[in-house]
Amino acid sequence: MRRSTVESFMNQRLVRSVLVGAFALAVASIILFVAYAVGFRLTNNTDNIWRVLKLTIPFALFLALVTAAWPNLGGNRGVASWFILIILAVALGCGYWLLIARTLGFGSMSLGTQALACWIAAAVAGLLLALGGRTRGLLGSTLACVLAIFVPAPIFNLLAHNQALTVAIVVPDEMTGVSVSPRNVGFDSQSAIEASANRVLQSIRGAEIQGNYRVVYQARRGEGKQSLAILLLNAPVTASIQLPEPDGAEVVYVQGPHGWTKTPLGAPTLHRNIEIWGASDDTSSLAYFGIPDATGVSLDGRVAADDQSRQ
Repeated sequence: MRRSTVESFMNQRLVRSVLVGAFALAVASIILFVAYAVGFRLTNNTDNIWRVLKLTIPFALFLALVTAAWPNLGGNRGVASWFILIILAVALGCGYWLLIARTLGFGSMSLGTQALACWIAAAVAGLLLALGGRTRGLLGSTLACVLAIFVPAPIFNLLAHNQALTVAIVVPDEMTGVSVSPRNVGFDSQSAIEASANRVLQSIRGAEIQGNYRVVYQARRGEGKQSLAILLLNAPVTASIQLPEPDGAEVVYVQGPHGWTKTPLGAPTLHRNIEIWGASDDTSSLAYFGIPDATGVSLDGRVAADDQSRQ
């Protein structure tokens, strides 16, 4: 009888451990793919989703080991034990996130934020479903999933100062033979491109900048409040320069003989910078540029020109 009781107890622990690992992996998959599908994603592509899922497998195995060592609750599944399980799950999720951040890294703040929410919710759901009782476990895991899907993106956007930033590169009309690659990134239609270009030219006139100009490049990135940065190129760029992104404002950066000027001077800016640099050995380029977004990914491009434009 005693041997039978021990075997039954061990089998119960084994089943419980397997369930926790399976629940954690399933919950992580649901969170990542649902968040991506409904637009609350912080991952740039599905490759990042698969990366987080691969990193979740060792965590799910670890949760299974923790469950195997967890004392048998029997009928004691009150509010206190339920609360302890949640605290334990959060601690395990945060601990595993710190381990991965220090050893492998995430590559971007956005992916790290998504992974943290995913692993905390997976741990909470797995432990509650296996150890917290059927009703409370189902309610708790459902709430954890919903929070992990819909909360990280708004929090990240707020902390990272995400915004719908439009960057336009403008040159004088007399500067011919200028082209940019890639061209007009992030717009849904030709009408949206034209409307944005008209707004850019109106902003230049509103800044009382003399001369006639044309828009040779536009890029729209991020989400949130509207922001516009206009880069007015008058000659080939010879040095690297960091131009702060406007913070929910319109800013015109004008290239002059002694550097760049900002109009208006008091416009609010962020700590993120648009980078402009030149290449002395590249006679076919006016400048190169990089436009970072809130996720840490930079959109790079090149402003090409013929010999006449470089003079």
